[in-house]
Amino acid sequence: MPAFEQLLASQDHDLPRFYREVASLAALATSERHAALRALLPPASGGDGGVAGGSAEDENRLPVR
Repeated sequence: MPAFEQLLASQDHDLPRFYREVASLAALATSERHAALRALLPPASGGDGGVAGGSAEDENRLPVR
């Protein structure tokens, strides 16, 4: 999962810190958690910079890579 790989890297590969961050994410509402995970991902290349599909239904789904 690219977002979790980025989260681990942002915690200097310190597993206890990483697990605390994951626990904090788990405590968030689903939409907030997904937004936080999307924020960890690099922007998509190409296109208009929007989310593929762009529908409100896609808002609650994480990108598949």
